[in-house]
Amino acid sequence: MLAAMVPAIASANPAETKEAVAALRIAADRIETDYIDAARAPVVAARLRAEAAALRRRPKQGEALASEVTTLLRALSADPHFGFRYSPEAMPETIFAPRPPEAAAAAAQRTARVNNFGVLKAERLPGNIGLIDFDQFTAPALMRRPLAAAMELLRHCDALIVDLRYNEGGDAEGSALALSYFLPETPTRILVRFETRNAGEMLEVRTAGPLEAPRFLDRPVYILTGPATFSAAEFFTATLQQAGRATVVGVKTRGGAHPVRRIRLTPHYGMMLPTTRGVVPGGKGLQGAGIAPDLPAEPQLALAEARRAALTSLLAAAPDDMMAERWKELLQPAPVAP
Repeated sequence: MLAAMVPAIASANPAETKEAVAALRIAADRIETDYIDAARAPVVAARLRAEAAALRRRPKQGEALASEVTTLLRALSADPHFGFRYSPEAMPETIFAPRPPEAAAAAAQRTARVNNFGVLKAERLPGNIGLIDFDQFTAPALMRRPLAAAMELLRHCDALIVDLRYNEGGDAEGSALALSYFLPETPTRILVRFETRNAGEMLEVRTAGPLEAPRFLDRPVYILTGPATFSAAEFFTATLQQAGRATVVGVKTRGGAHPVRRIRLTPHYGMMLPTTRGVVPGGKGLQGAGIAPDLPAEPQLALAEARRAALTSLLAAAPDDMMAERWKELLQPAPVAP
């Protein structure tokens, strides 16, 4: 076994090992000072320093090291936002520096336009059930117009299904804008509060005032969740579930409520460091807890389950409605082919 280890040690690049050790030590220092969980930060940092010391005896670099350290960070912290990254190309020192507002806005628009700024799909299903698919949440300046167009299309639906099964989050204020369509305009309410380890730093995200399309109020709403539903998508889901405005259909979400800061550690290594905590009204954090569905369903079956729930609810509430016969028809099992 020792003989088998010799070639691996001999082939290791000392310069690359030195950089990997430095990256781990810098990461440990940043975690100790900036990681949002102040109680857990020293434990995570100490383990990274131990890993840095071990690298000299067991060299590992590049993608293999990045994957291993990412797994370790997430296991130690129970925080899926953590990430340790490797870049084959040297990263400039300013790679994660804030861009001028105009350049940042232009870059965000180029990236987000391919999925219509997060509003991937809006359609009317049989039985006058609406469906809107949020692929992600983008900044309100980008999302406002396509969101309003979608909500205008769906304004006369009797129930609405919101598909977040593949939404991994995004911009919290974009999520708040989308949420505002399902909550009254007044009084405005705090949706989430973001805190750092600095007691003087706090950001409150509130519901929006006047919107460009009518709000979807006093009608059933169903939210579809899947294994990918994360971060700002969980904030959206938890808010409407806790307000009694939506029924969640799918699987328990991952539990991510710690926005991250991207940090360049060395020319070839970087880190995603959770530095902020999102807290919903009542003081509850979503980190690690996730959101349990009201109606459990496998993700691939969640849409059909939500449609059945919506039709059943509509029929029970209005058995004499002009759509009642159509709702009954849609609730009948599909005929089995001979």
